[in-house]
Amino acid sequence: MSTPSINTHILLGKVSRAPDLRFTQSGTAKLSFSLKTERPQPDGRIFYDNHKVVVWGKTAEGQGRDLKEGDVVSLTGRVGTRKWEKNDGTVVWITETTAVSMASYRDEVGVQPDLLDVAAAPAPPPL
Repeated sequence: MSTPSINTHILLGKVSRAPDLRFTQSGTAKLSFSLKTERPQPDGRIFYDNHKVVVWGKTAEGQGRDLKEGDVVSLTGRVGTRKWEKNDGTVVWITETTAVSMASYRDEVGVQPDLLDVAAAPAPPPL
């Protein structure tokens, strides 16, 4: 019997590396990009995290045509770690989010909206 677990990664941030759309030999689209998120600290400083994101299939094709560095993206996916060995024998580990669903946002006049201030959002009503 396995232990119950949840692997859901929800991100909202800005695309920090130009998206790379490629196709596998079988024709499946794969979109890769980095997403920068903010971690505000109690003392007012802001730390940033860059998340490697991979999107597959029709979503990758659709988003890959229009997604640009600096766009705001919200996504839901799962986190995974994999490893491979380079030709020189070096072992490489990578942790990435495989997006299951995503949406991108761009202001029509070229000004990017600020990330949502979750701390300022009203609390949900009690159950």
